[in-house]
Amino acid sequence: MQNNAHNDGGFTLLEVMVVVLVIGILLAVGIPTYLGAQSRAQDRSAQASVRTGIVSASAIFTDSVSFADAGPVGLAEAEPGFTYVDAPSVSTDEQQLSVAVSADGTTWGAAAMSESGTCFYARVDADGGTTFGSSDTVSCAGDQSFTVTGTSFGGGQPSVLYVSVADAEVTGNFQFDGTGYAVPNSMACSGHVAFTFTVTESGTYRIYGTRSAANGGDDSFWVSVDGISGRSLWDTGWGSYAARVVSHRGGGVTEVNLAAGDHRVVFACRENGTGISAAELRLQS
Repeated sequence: MQNNAHNDGGFTLLEVMVVVLVIGILLAVGIPTYLGAQSRAQDRSAQASVRTGIVSASAIFTDSVSFADAGPVGLAEAEPGFTYVDAPSVSTDEQQLSVAVSADGTTWGAAAMSESGTCFYARVDADGGTTFGSSDTVSCAGDQSFTVTGTSFGGGQPSVLYVSVADAEVTGNFQFDGTGYAVPNSMACSGHVAFTFTVTESGTYRIYGTRSAANGGDDSFWVSVDGISGRSLWDTGWGSYAARVVSHRGGGVTEVNLAAGDHRVVFACRENGTGISAAELRLQS
């Protein structure tokens, strides 16, 4: 008996189209996910390099009470697993740190470039305060950590601008106490310490000051911006030099709206014995 039945074993056009569609959907979902994971891994590597640099620089500071020796040479001796360049030379990959040290040795900064195209940086101040940030629009050099804005990693808003007491305007009875300026308790409370900033991005800013006070009775400044009325009565809290946000007694954290351009922040004497060594502006998101 003859059997005419047969099976050609092929696929219909509809079946092929369904398979192609499914593969396309998988690719559309999978490729961005893979690329995103890859970029995150690259970013984590750059961040880890910056944090390792912080540990090495802090160890050097502990030995000499200065960041002066925490440049490329000193860091290479402390942690030879990376390469280092002196800012303004830039970092070109996650394993290379661009390093900057302030002239007075009280501030250290570093930057590492992720393959994703984002620069990650950090600044460490002598008082122990550390500011992290990132940017995809600036040269990836360590000295950018002193001035540039960006999205923070590791906690806290990055400083948009940082000015040390070496660049401040000082008047009245303020005298240098070895770290910053304060009016001695033996003298009348007069004068101010002022910092000038150039803001490149308009927005709402908070003011931070690196301050010191011997006790709770001598721990305040009058703080104003651009000579505008409505100055803040800032009870700084007392202790050794550390960064604190400017607040107004009974009114909460001081926030100011600043246009792009030059601005002047003044810390005027209210109680003698209260010192100031640096100021920062931090853009609020």
